[in-house]
Amino acid sequence: MPASEAATQVYEIRDRHIGGVLDQAIFLFRDHIKPIAIVILLFYVPLTGLAHFVSQLMTPDPMALSPDEGLPGAVATEVLASLWLILAAGSAGSLFLFVLATSYGDAVIMHAIAQRYIGRPVPLRASMRVGLRLLPRMFVLQFSATLVVLSGICMCIVPGLILGALFYVADAVLVLERTSVVGAFARSVHLLHRSIGPVVALLLMVIVIGEALVGLAELLPEGPAYYALYLVGDSVGTALDILVTLVLYFAARCRVEHLDLDLLAD
Repeated sequence: MPASEAATQVYEIRDRHIGGVLDQAIFLFRDHIKPIAIVILLFYVPLTGLAHFVSQLMTPDPMALSPDEGLPGAVATEVLASLWLILAAGSAGSLFLFVLATSYGDAVIMHAIAQRYIGRPVPLRASMRVGLRLLPRMFVLQFSATLVVLSGICMCIVPGLILGALFYVADAVLVLERTSVVGAFARSVHLLHRSIGPVVALLLMVIVIGEALVGLAELLPEGPAYYALYLVGDSVGTALDILVTLVLYFAARCRVEHLDLDLLAD
């Protein structure tokens, strides 16, 4: 589809089942591949690549994380503590860079494609400015959501999935309704709490697709091509996830609030 035709593409905004949400997200990715690719190449790939590099650089040899019998006890304990500190610092730095990349990139894609989805396209640079203004709140939202969901997964996988489902459209709420972080979480729960089962299923489908895209890199021997394909697959999976979030947000509003686009705020 030509770019000019894609820019004026008319989409039906309505409630959708999980298969319909995923299908529509894929169609949006196809129709607007150019702006999505620009965001992927400018933000996702460089920052997530740096995050992986920091993680690898500051991850000690696993064999070094056990005390060396040849060292005095106090020295071995001190060395072990230092190695764990390095590992923790590397993990924190990697997480910070990854959340930074997804916070800005998700906001830009969310705003740009949402405007096209509702028939009010704006230039990508305008969405980049919006993403920059929303970056602090998006960072706090995504960092908080990551910690909460990971805590739920650590307790038991099911609570993590339920929390992830309840907060699934918080990003969309923050970007499109310009709410506070707490308000975005609360509104996401309001929109999705009656559809937990289908949303969990959708979340699992997106996770499987993302892992499959990243897994394509395993077909190559480790080297520059492997890492390039890994980063691209990871970034495409992240972009698809944010499009699923976008379609699910509008579908939930149609179901819960009988959304009227004529009354939708710019």
